Parts: sequence; C-alpha cells; structure tokens
Amino acid sequence: MDVAPSWQSDPSGRHELRYWDGSAWTAAVADGGVQAEDPPGWPSPPGEAGLGLRSGYLRYFRFGSGPWPIVDRAGTQVGQVARQSLGFGGRTAGVWDMQNALWLLVKQSLKGTLLLAGDTEVGRVGWHGVGAMSTVNISMQLGGRPRARMLAKARNLRDGTARVVDPAGTDLLSVQLEEERRGRVFTLTRLVGTPDDYEYLVQGLIPALILELDSRTAFETTGDDPNTW
Repeated sequence: MDVAPSWQSDPSGRHELRYWDGSAWTAAVADGGVQAEDPPGWPSPPGEAGLGLRSGYLRYFRFGSGPWPIVDRAGTQVGQVARQSLGFGGRTAGVWDMQNALWLLVKQSLKGTLLLAGDTEVGRVGWHGVGAMSTVNISMQLGGRPRARMLAKARNLRDGTARVVDPAGTDLLSVQLEEERRGRVFTLTRLVGTPDDYEYLVQGLIPALILELDSRTAFETTGDDPNTW
C-alpha cells in the first residue's frame, strides 16, 4: 500500500477510520471524530456475556493444579484460567470463556510476560526489581504503549487498597489477594472510567501474577528496566 501517512477507512471494519503511517496500519482509530486505540490484530473485547469487567467485579481462584474458576459478583462462573505449559523455557496460562474458547494466553519467559490473542501480541507485563513480595511493582503495556501500573505493598494487596493506575495516575482497578487454606483468591474491582480495551490488561494481570507466584519465591526480576514507565 503506497500511501502517505493519513487516516483511511479501517480495513478491519471495526471502526470508521484507522491511521496508516506510510508503511503499516497503526493502533490509532477514530469513530465520529473521536480518536481511540485498537491495534489492528486485536480481537474485539468480549461481549456482555463474556469475560470482561462489565459487572465491575471478578474473582480469580487459585487452588490446586487448576483449572481455576473466574466468577462474577453473584458467584457465577464466567471463565477459567488453566496452565497450558510448564518447562525450562517458561510458563504459559490460558484464559478461557464458558464456551471453552481460548481468549488470551499469558506467556512468561526470559523475554518477559507476554499477552497473546491467537498469535498476536497485544500486551506485555513488566516486573521491576522488587523482592520478598514486600512490594509489587508491575507495568503493563497494550499495543506497545504504557497503559497501566501497579505499585503496592504486600499489605495493600491483603487489605484491598492496591490500585492499578493509568499513566496520569487515575485509578483503573483495585486488586486484593486473600490467602486461604487451599490457595489464593484474587479479587479485581473495576473503577470508574476503565475503557473496554483494558479488558486485555484485566484478563492478563491475574494470570501473570499466578505465574509469577508459581515460578518465584518472591516478586523479583533480573535484567528489567525499572524506568520503563
């Protein structure tokens, strides 16, 4: 496509316009004059009956060897997390809906923690030099751009005051980790203003935490840049 950088009709059909940078389609889209981001390889966020935080609340259970249920506020199971692989190359967990469709893969390796929809990388989770689970310092990217961060003490996770914020510092999600006799329960609560594309971040964050707890005695990373935010 030999076209100068410009707004063009979105070839995916999901939006009115998508920006062509002269060599490739970008994540920048527009509908009715309102700009947003939707990387061209991403599937649409789940519908009302799918995974997603439209109820404003989800709980992820981590008991035994899995699969581990995801439930809504009413206690109804809406999906599950299952470990896909375990080996020297890393660990992979999948997020499935109740129709047994794989919606997202979270792949942990020496290259980092990747969020994959099909074969397409939609995001990354970075761990930044924290230890002994005294502090959780995580940054999350979607479409190659910093979109969210959680910096919390272990006590914040236990008492439910841990917050996921956007680059401007606006609260997006609250996260709570409860230790039970059989394992752990993660509770995610959606705060006002979380856009739909953060569903990828939502569904990737908890499996990434599960993989981290599985593979390390502490939250810690080597070779990661603590200044990526």
